[in-house]
Amino acid sequence: MVYTNKVQVTPYRGAGRPHGAFVMERVIGLIARELGIEPVEVRRRNLIQPDEFPWDVGLTFQDGGPTRYDSGNYPAGLDMALSMIGYGDFRARQAAARAPTGRHLGLGVAGYVEGTGIGPYEGARVRVEPSGKVFCRHRPHHARAGPPDDVRPDRRGCARLRSRRRHGRHR
Repeated sequence: MVYTNKVQVTPYRGAGRPHGAFVMERVIGLIARELGIEPVEVRRRNLIQPDEFPWDVGLTFQDGGPTRYDSGNYPAGLDMALSMIGYGDFRARQAAARAPTGRHLGLGVAGYVEGTGIGPYEGARVRVEPSGKVFCRHRPHHARAGPPDDVRPDRRGCARLRSRRRHGRHR
């Protein structure tokens, strides 16, 4: 496995979000430096607490509805992740690596909530004709990297010659 401090500069699906996330993460680092505390502590202090759910973000989602987080325990998730990577002794390991050889060790921690599964962008209609032919129509698959194979009639026990699949916005 190879790690690098070089970020990609190629086209990215969902353009704008990576730039916004970079700015937010950089600001958290600057706040931590200004306050003289660990960046993880800045994140911890700003996490939604379990007793604060449901949390109204105050923004309209792309489907026109309000953005609300229904549940979660972000502090526990952060603690679990930090424990798994040995965060408690990281600064000591960092100093030990730098002292003899000048080797620099870094550690990045970030949290993110992604809205997914909104509609009505995805969907499918399956029709079985009296002849036994199966027709499957599905809408574009924006949230997927490939075609929705789970609605393919030939993968549901129908002979390929007796099934037909159409992709796109069909009524």
